[in-house]
Amino acid sequence: MDEFNSMQEQMERMFDNSFNRFRLSPFFDEEDGTDSILPQTDLEDLRDRYQVTMNLPRVEKGEIEVTVQNDTLNVSAKNRLSKTDKQRNSFLRMERRLGSFQRSLSLRGPVDEKNIKTEFANGVLTITLPKRAS
Repeated sequence: MDEFNSMQEQMERMFDNSFNRFRLSPFFDEEDGTDSILPQTDLEDLRDRYQVTMNLPRVEKGEIEVTVQNDTLNVSAKNRLSKTDKQRNSFLRMERRLGSFQRSLSLRGPVDEKNIKTEFANGVLTITLPKRAS
């Protein structure tokens, strides 16, 4: 089973990396939403919990949604230009990604959904998912 999980993680990493190669355009239409965003994410399998750390620049805490369903963690959010940035309209180049995203991560086993903890500080989301005793 460990070999299968390792293979699944490698495939997910390859899939994520292949999409990152297509992000060559520094601009995209925020209203259109056609560009995808895959935030940098770490997933750790610790003895008693899973720990997820995700970079979410320009995201407001109220724009983040975290759910767990069928041993899968789902995180969605939206980041956008501030009103001040829009009013300036002076960008010559914009490489920081804007828009909505939804990211799903497979966990190796069930979690105690009632005791999931989230912390969001300085654009970094940390999710602690205690493993459910079997």
